[in-house]
Amino acid sequence: MPYSYRLAAPALALLLAACTGGDSTSSTDSSTSTSSSTSTSSSTSTTAAESESSASSTSSGSSTSSTSSTSSSSSSSSSSSSSTGGGVEPSGSLVSIGDECLDVQEPQIVQECVEYSYDGVGALTLKHHNAAFNCCPEGVDAEFVITEDAVMITTTEAEGLCDCLCLFDLEYAVVDLAPGTYTIAVDGLYVPDGDPPLSADIDLVAEPAGTICADRSDYPWFLP
Repeated sequence: MPYSYRLAAPALALLLAACTGGDSTSSTDSSTSTSSSTSTSSSTSTTAAESESSASSTSSGSSTSSTSSTSSSSSSSSSSSSSTGGGVEPSGSLVSIGDECLDVQEPQIVQECVEYSYDGVGALTLKHHNAAFNCCPEGVDAEFVITEDAVMITTTEAEGLCDCLCLFDLEYAVVDLAPGTYTIAVDGLYVPDGDPPLSADIDLVAEPAGTICADRSDYPWFLP
């Protein structure tokens, strides 16, 4: 004889609730697991992206630093090249002039001379003896033209206040003159016509010191 079971309504309700609750819990766990997995995956992906961004930033910074360093090095090289590109140009000046007119008779003065001395590294001293100027000169000076093979000096005066000529001793200085052979020439204001120029070709290495002279035939070098 078959049996039939009847569950009371409260018991049936509890059973249904238990079944439903189990499914809900399972669903919740599944959802939580999925969410956790998704979150973990997303977090991992974000971390990887951040790492990649950091690496890219580091690489970019390194590249920029390298470029900056290269640019700085190039600028320094250019500056160094520029600073060593050329030498100092030689120049000359009048150092002094005697304040008294020389006595042309005791002894008789018949020459104009330049005594030179070179120190071997750039300094050339020139002592100009018996240079003719007005007896009361104003604004005595010297102009220099210096080339790779010549040192040329031209004496000048702004004004002569007296009606006579006199002889004076002067001194010139040339700096930054490279060793070599030069034509040393001094062009005076009152050289008599026909007299030889005061000049000579001098090897400053072989002859670092000496005297150049030129004969003078007329006043003010000597009185007839």
